[in-house]
Amino acid sequence: MTKHQSSKHQLQIKTKENEIDLINRGELHLIDIQIQSPLGENKPYNVRAKFCQLDWDLHKNDPAANPMFRDLVANSRSCKKTGVYVDLFQAVSQARVFDAKKLSGTHVMKPTGFVFHESRCGSTLVANILAAFNPKESRVYSESAPPSQAAQLFNMNDLENSIQLLRDVIYMMGRSNDPDERNLFFKIQSVNAKKIHVFRKAFPQTPWIFVYREPVQVIMSHLKVAGQSRAVCTRSMRNPPFILKALVKRVTGSNMKNISTEEFCAAHLATLCESALTEIRSSNGKGKAVNYKNLPGQMEELIPDHFLMQDGPLDSSAKIRISNVCNTYSKGRNKARTWEEDSAQKEQRASPAILAAVARFMQKSFQDLDLVE
Repeated sequence: MTKHQSSKHQLQIKTKENEIDLINRGELHLIDIQIQSPLGENKPYNVRAKFCQLDWDLHKNDPAANPMFRDLVANSRSCKKTGVYVDLFQAVSQARVFDAKKLSGTHVMKPTGFVFHESRCGSTLVANILAAFNPKESRVYSESAPPSQAAQLFNMNDLENSIQLLRDVIYMMGRSNDPDERNLFFKIQSVNAKKIHVFRKAFPQTPWIFVYREPVQVIMSHLKVAGQSRAVCTRSMRNPPFILKALVKRVTGSNMKNISTEEFCAAHLATLCESALTEIRSSNGKGKAVNYKNLPGQMEELIPDHFLMQDGPLDSSAKIRISNVCNTYSKGRNKARTWEEDSAQKEQRASPAILAAVARFMQKSFQDLDLVE
């Protein structure tokens, strides 16, 4: 089996045994999980998993063209034809037996680092930087579904099984038949900034970062139309989570009844930043805050020192590749274009309602993130 052969040639899937064999050999990749029943019934978890053949070169060669994991799945031509569903616990069990024999070119990468973020803050650029600095050796999952789904199932009353599910998901996503791959990164969906503690319990030794940005710029990216209620930051308006209700009560002394769209968005974003702050402060250096304004310089330092823990800085070729992705719009997809800085424009267009919401809910956590060690 030559390098990337699974990405270049369509596989022939005929039987269940053949499916498991292809998964074991790293030819098929985990792309989704479906919960069949609550954790802890008869086995650690009851989860249906979908695997298919992915062309990782698409992301490695041009991260901005496939900025999200869903783009890689959609653009991997063989994925639809090779998609299979299997029991995840069975697949993991058989993969571990297979890996223990060390009879093939398949190897398992432990997570090199996790990227959490505030949303609309430049996190996709960070993921693209991680994909570009050494594409030959790195695999980056940019907001893939399985880790997020596993983290959302976390239950303190079923701690052992909850952690096993997340660890098993990451284990399967870290299996590779590419001998050059050694760095494994995950950019996690923004809502899971409130689940950093879950990832820390499952992977206490894995470094991680939290990406954030000047509050007005972030909220303006969400609320591009004044007062709109369909932005990502307002999805839970009909059923706000407890943590958001608690923050509003603490800040305003009142309930959610009279809160505006701008205030709701700001409060949601503040819950993400406050959750990250709490985890960074207790992480003993494993967690770092990354301000968008410090890109790419801070990432050029964090990659070798924080994630890879290697001696010496990145070489000049890595820095050139990073510079190239920073000069390209990070979510260009099939319309690649040069990046144009828009921070000042966002500041200028902010309405009085947005400025007031930011000052009330977001400014303090932003300033604390700038100061946290």
